[in-house]
Amino acid sequence: MAISEKRTNFFSKRIKILFVAPEYCFLRNFKRFKNIQYISIDLENRIAMMKIDITDLKFNDSAFDCILCSHVLEYVEDNRKAMR
Repeated sequence: MAISEKRTNFFSKRIKILFVAPEYCFLRNFKRFKNIQYISIDLENRIAMMKIDITDLKFNDSAFDCILCSHVLEYVEDNRKAMR
């Protein structure tokens, strides 16, 4: 067990993740953990599960425990709307 796995329950607690603009290296690792359920979204990325605009999400506010969104908001015209 890696030290990071000892300091968080991210790897053991059942969690739902929304992954915006998914990166293959993360998806490959998420599949190793049976406790992680995730949905990936993007407008153009072919590895995303769903084609969805981050400024027009149709998920309930409490649908996810965690949102991963790296290197995305600087490309979104209305990034405040995306964060809401």
